[in-house]
Amino acid sequence: MRLRLPSLLLLILLPGLAWAQPTAGDVLREAYRAAEAQFEGVDTYIVTTTMEGSMALFDSMKVYARKVETDDGYTFVTEARPFGGMAAMAGRAAPEGTRPASDLLGLNRKLYELFRNTARYEGTETIHSRTAHVVAIDDATALYRAMQPDGPAMDRLQARNARLSFDADTWDLLKTEMEVSVGDGTTDRTVHTVTELQDYRQTGSLRYPSRVVTRTSSPLSDAERQELEQRRRQMEAQLQQLPEAQRRQLEGMLNMSAGMTSGEIEIIMVTKDVQVNVPLPEATGGR
Repeated sequence: MRLRLPSLLLLILLPGLAWAQPTAGDVLREAYRAAEAQFEGVDTYIVTTTMEGSMALFDSMKVYARKVETDDGYTFVTEARPFGGMAAMAGRAAPEGTRPASDLLGLNRKLYELFRNTARYEGTETIHSRTAHVVAIDDATALYRAMQPDGPAMDRLQARNARLSFDADTWDLLKTEMEVSVGDGTTDRTVHTVTELQDYRQTGSLRYPSRVVTRTSSPLSDAERQELEQRRRQMEAQLQQLPEAQRRQLEGMLNMSAGMTSGEIEIIMVTKDVQVNVPLPEATGGR
């Protein structure tokens, strides 16, 4: 059987053409594989960040992570500890009940496990001069609950219309966007959230964003805005009567109140230091 030239070229180019239009499952798989490759040689890591802008509620935060073997491989147990600012209110570096933090490997694994067959591929977009594959998820509630199992009102939370953008070269997660609503069905509050993970830097095999910017918006009714403004005035009246540590905490709450009154909040986390395969403090379960 003789193949015509166009047919022969089609056979040669078919693999490349197929990848030129990947499925959402393809993108999630490659992002997961890239994350696995980064974390393969990592046993522990410590990330130090600061919070900037009007929402700076603490001076710095350290995330401690250690690898834990599981039946199907390994995962990372992570713990976040804030220092200074509102964290200093208790008079110690870390308050009781340090908060869990999600690691990038766990996030990519959950995305692949939960949505590889149901997510949609929506083409590419450009984010800070980087080409990114866009994956859409209609209902991302399962992901939100998996990554924050102890979060507030998880039984009444819904995460919808999620869009995730992955760097087409490195498979780094560059942006997430979703609508999160919490309520009893009659008084639901919906918050639109956009998070950008910017300027990844390399430490050993580990790539970590040097800046994470989260913007949330949620329209307020006139009554809600008036109530928040009244609380803000009450806190301002109390401010000068407090010791310095308590005053710093209240100032942070005032900044948050101002953002909530406008219906828009911006949180900026700046990575100051990343350490890989270093001893962890005993209190974190490190060795």
